[in-house]
Amino acid sequence: MPKATATTSTPTTTTRTEPANESAIKSVIQQVEKIKDSLKEVLQDLTGVLTGLKSAEKEKKATEKEIESIRATLKTIQNVKI
Repeated sequence: MPKATATTSTPTTTTRTEPANESAIKSVIQQVEKIKDSLKEVLQDLTGVLTGLKSAEKEKKATEKEIESIRATLKTIQNVKI
């Protein structure tokens, strides 16, 4: 009787991890691009806020100078003797 020999073969399976990984990477890239765009918009908004704050600060200083000038004029008028 002939002797039976057992042969072991490894099954070849095709994995689709590369396309899945590629798709995941593309998805992450898209998310990073969206975040980048959002941050650019936030930066523009903050620049606008900063410009407004600087303008308000200049107006405040001008108003304070005007008030001091009016006070000085009023004081001068009050010291005038008739």
